[in-house]
Amino acid sequence: MFFFIGATAFLNIWLRWRDIYHGLEEIPFGSMINGEDDAGGDMNKLMDGFGWTKFNIRRNYLLLGYGCWAALGVMWALFALRLNKVADWVAGRFQREE
Repeated sequence: MFFFIGATAFLNIWLRWRDIYHGLEEIPFGSMINGEDDAGGDMNKLMDGFGWTKFNIRRNYLLLGYGCWAALGVMWALFALRLNKVADWVAGRFQREE
């Protein structure tokens, strides 16, 4: 059950950042508690404190999402191809016997 909760949360936020990248939504400035006028939000800190542009924020968050998709795909492929069992077998061959 927790897998589906996590998967839907990931998919929801990835779709949001994809829409932000394509200009369909705005970058969420501000914070959740104090709203958009709060200068202490994460996106505000990236722009004001670290000099990121709106394009950098959009691109990096989209690339981070694609990286997560790639990592999930690699993990799925490893377990689908049962390569985890091959890795366990190889590791077992090099273990010291006591």
